Amino acid sequence: MDEETKTPEVGAETGDQVQAGPGGGDEDFDKARALETIRQQRESERSLEKLLKEAQARLAKMEAEEKKRAQAELSETERLQAENQELAAQLQALAQERETLILRTAVERAAAALGFHNPADAYGLADLSGVEVDGGEVSGVDKALKALVKERPYLIKAVEKPDIDGSKKSDGKKQPDRDGIARRFGI
Repeated sequence: MDEETKTPEVGAETGDQVQAGPGGGDEDFDKARALETIRQQRESERSLEKLLKEAQARLAKMEAEEKKRAQAELSETERLQAENQELAAQLQALAQERETLILRTAVERAAAALGFHNPADAYGLADLSGVEVDGGEVSGVDKALKALVKERPYLIKAVEKPDIDGSKKSDGKKQPDRDGIARRFGI
């Protein structure tokens, strides 16, 4: 008989024999052998996980190399077409940024002309859906800012009316006597 099918006797070296539970079989359970099997399986799993990680890393490296090789194999025309598409996307993004800057500048200039406390706030607060930018020309900014001023009048500075008739009270200083000055200097 071989070692695996032998049932150890009670009092043998292992001493950890347990009878099978109800409905179990006639075979005895060897705890030490079961623990050794579990340890070997766990060790095997760790080894396999390590191999899997290494294989995944090699696969990623090979895919990157394949991509480089495929890029190198592209014909000159295909490469230039891909580069052209990339440059067209960059150009479109720059055109959008330019349009935004033109609009922002136009709004801030108009807001400064209307007397906003902080003209930069007008760009963020105004409803610019009706404003159009055509080339370098912007239209509809005045209408949008006037609507904003109507909605939020505190955004503009209070206009101080000039005192053309001199009705304002003096600031506490005494006005010079013109006749006295003329006599004093002999004018």
